[in-house]
Amino acid sequence: MENLLSFSVLSKNVKIKIYRTVIFPVVFCGYETWPVTVREERRLTVFKNGVLRKMFGPENDEFNGGVQRTIQ
Repeated sequence: MENLLSFSVLSKNVKIKIYRTVIFPVVFCGYETWPVTVREERRLTVFKNGVLRKMFGPENDEFNGGVQRTIQ
C-alpha cells in the first residue's frame, strides 16, 4: 500500500479516495471503544500526517522561508 500512495501516476483525488476508503476505516476500527488519551490522539495525528506526506510529499511554504511543514 505504501508504494501505491507514493506512485506519481495516480492523481491526488484517487490517493485521497484510497486513504478514505481503505486506510482510514482500518486504522479507526473500534475507535469508539478506545480509551483515547492525549498521547493516543497525538499518535493518530502523526500517523495521518505520515500517510499524507507519503502521498503528497512535504509542503514548502513561501511565507515561512521555505521551511518544510506537514499538510493538515
